[in-house]
Amino acid sequence: MNPQHPQQWPPPPGAWGPPPAPPSPPSRRSSGSLVAAVLAAVLLVGAVGTGGFFWGASTRAPAPDAPPAARLAVDLGDERSVDPCALLSEDALRRFGTPQEFADFGLLTGCRIDLATSSGEQVAVGAYLDSAAYVEEVAGDREALGDLEIRRPAASDTSCERWIVLPDRTGVQLLATRSAAGATDLCAVADAAATSAAVVLADTAPLPTRTLPAPTDRLAAIDVCTVVDDATLRSVPGLDVGRRAVGYGGWGCTWGVLTGTWFRVTPTRLGPFEPAAATSSTVAGRQVWTSDYDTPSFCEASIVLDEYVGSTGNSRVNVLTVQLGSSADPCGQLGSLMPGLVSRLPA
Repeated sequence: MNPQHPQQWPPPPGAWGPPPAPPSPPSRRSSGSLVAAVLAAVLLVGAVGTGGFFWGASTRAPAPDAPPAARLAVDLGDERSVDPCALLSEDALRRFGTPQEFADFGLLTGCRIDLATSSGEQVAVGAYLDSAAYVEEVAGDREALGDLEIRRPAASDTSCERWIVLPDRTGVQLLATRSAAGATDLCAVADAAATSAAVVLADTAPLPTRTLPAPTDRLAAIDVCTVVDDATLRSVPGLDVGRRAVGYGGWGCTWGVLTGTWFRVTPTRLGPFEPAAATSSTVAGRQVWTSDYDTPSFCEASIVLDEYVGSTGNSRVNVLTVQLGSSADPCGQLGSLMPGLVSRLPA
């Protein structure tokens, strides 16, 4: 389970080669092309050295020096209005499968493209923006690319991710996932997404903006760091309430440490819940779905705020997701905290 985003997507893809750069002003086109070329070389060296599944620093040759053009002061723009979909390219991913973008699914800080592969697999590719506080928790091999940093956490049969860390320590996560082991090289998918995102970061400043439609604008307006009061936090055994990390755009708040007891609140957009995957209850008039994902030290409760039809015609649910990592009955603890949490939500 990804510690940055423990709630994984439901099942919604590798030849190597950087995708063509998107159209950009002539004055900056060379910058993006150079960044993409160097990033492709860096990622390819890693893939050759490790087979694309575990990225150990001791097994890889040094990366090529970044050209001066790769030393960029990247300006993403306003955190609450920047469009993360600008960091994903259907064209860059098309060789892995037929793409479909979902701009209104998942975290508010992200965007997702689903790929239907020729083998019948369904692979989800996401681009997420994360604050410096969250990026600090990302493990894995690190490599400098001019003023940027590339991180390659260890992959699994069902996920592979790449991180581009900007000079201000903001992170761009490119994550490829599927529901079960399959034939598609997920790390090749993540590499292609990262290369394409690097071109955008080099050639576009600030990034395009978006306006969140109703009812998601109400979800986005919730101050998730104040939904939980101090007394509630201090009632969680072993939680270091003095250690708090605020997510990108303020859309996420985490207390504690991921290696011990931690508590997180995140606004999220999901599809309809499956009764087989979570338990439904009603708390103060609101529906709450709870699941431990068969992990005894983890529990997640999703408080339903709105149900609506998304931009692609699919059913969507706006939820406030509350997660607890603890060795002491996390689902039992969350259940006792729910009435207080629900009472602090806007009507």
